[in-house]
Amino acid sequence: MKHLIPLVLILLLSACASESKENSAVPPSDNAEMQSEQENKEPSAEELAARAEKVEAEKKAAEEEAKQEKQAAELEAKAEKEKQAAEEKAKKEAAKKKAAAKKKAEADRKKAAAAMAPKFDFKNTEHKYGWITEGDVVDHDFVFTNAGKQPLIIQSADAACGCTIPDYPKEPIPPGGTGKIKITFDSKGKVGTQNKKVTIVANTVPKYSYLWMKGAVLK
Repeated sequence: MKHLIPLVLILLLSACASESKENSAVPPSDNAEMQSEQENKEPSAEELAARAEKVEAEKKAAEEEAKQEKQAAELEAKAEKEKQAAEEKAKKEAAKKKAAAKKKAEADRKKAAAAMAPKFDFKNTEHKYGWITEGDVVDHDFVFTNAGKQPLIIQSADAACGCTIPDYPKEPIPPGGTGKIKITFDSKGKVGTQNKKVTIVANTVPKYSYLWMKGAVLK
């Protein structure tokens, strides 16, 4: 009897352990169902807030990046515009300097040419004959000196009115040489104040010179 009691206790403990083991074992299908339920479980408020915060942070980062790219593009465009403006200004200044230099060179050339050119030096450029009677003829010799450094050549001498006739030397007048232009005025048909101009064209600078016959004609 004493030997049976321990044996019975051992059998009872073995049976309980086996039943507990069977109850704790869960079929694979039950594990999948439990996992699916956990996956389908709705996120908590904390998880939703964290997700929203992450999305907002990513949005702000994207906006900041776009803003920086825009600013960089604007700065680049501004720099390019300023560069073009500076280049255009430099071109205009260079063109202006070139034009000024060309103008100065031309002025210097003309000045040098004028310094070397023949030059009329008249004792007087007008003759006042006073009062004369209609039909009278008056004349005057306009004496001049070539004050230039080259021979003076008179190309033409003309008056607007046929009543005034100029006569001039046809040969060159050397530097320092003298000559005369004779102007004759016929008062026939001319009554009243008279102011007759004769235009001289020569190789002087300037090329035009002027002489006058002035007076009054009584009828």
